Amino acid sequence: MEKKILCILIALVCSTTGAFPGDKVEFSLLPMRHLIPVWSANSTAHRISASKIMENNNYIGSMGGVFPLISAAQEEKVVQVSIASTLYTQLERPPKHLQVINVDFFVDLFVDVSLNENLVLRSGFGHTSQHLTDDAIEILGYGRSINYLRDYCQLFGMLKAEAIKGFVYGGAYYNYKFKTQAAGKYDVPDDAPNPMIYEMGTEITPLQVGASSFVYAGVDIKLRGEAKFGASQNYQIGIKHVNDLGRTIRFAFNHHAGLEERGQFFVLHNTFNTFSLYFDF
Repeated sequence: MEKKILCILIALVCSTTGAFPGDKVEFSLLPMRHLIPVWSANSTAHRISASKIMENNNYIGSMGGVFPLISAAQEEKVVQVSIASTLYTQLERPPKHLQVINVDFFVDLFVDVSLNENLVLRSGFGHTSQHLTDDAIEILGYGRSINYLRDYCQLFGMLKAEAIKGFVYGGAYYNYKFKTQAAGKYDVPDDAPNPMIYEMGTEITPLQVGASSFVYAGVDIKLRGEAKFGASQNYQIGIKHVNDLGRTIRFAFNHHAGLEERGQFFVLHNTFNTFSLYFDF
């Protein structure tokens, strides 16, 4: 199955690059600009971040980013290949020092295709494995861990819309390898979770407050097949500063509702608010 999916995506990329008419195709190694920006309200986006959960003494942090490798361009058409990797963790702060609750790893290979100045398609492969730490099990009393990992392919579209001064996006992940062996901890099938996750969202920038600074709002919703297509929802509003290369610093307020994004708690519902600092490179 994995080889078939890989061949299909490679064929799509090759056919797209081969569709450039003529011979004036410009190649760029390690391009500075991304075809697709970080989707701001996506709680597991590839970025550097630090968040304070307002309802308790916990923190969420991430370290990573998206790194373009090569692009091929002709007029409005551009194909860009990128790699991305991020580690997410949540920490609890008892009186003496921080305790680590979970460590979630995400790795992706993206192939982005800009069809015109407003429409970009994304395909690619990814892997995530999500774990409880020794602190959580031995000190914080979270009990035993479960096995949660996914190998997936993905297909998304993003449309820039001047009417909202932002963009909308949507697509799906197909998890061709998916393990959620809960061993009775959660009442879900151990051997056959639904392989689909659907994601959709938007970002709008209604107000400019400086030469390169904006008030913005974002929404991200995921419908998760492993939990009977329950929704993980994140709503974000904040201020962002964008430099000439699209690198962005954000300070934002988030409201999360619905299913947990952390794989170790994937069928649990959790509602909380955060103040967050993001670095999107």
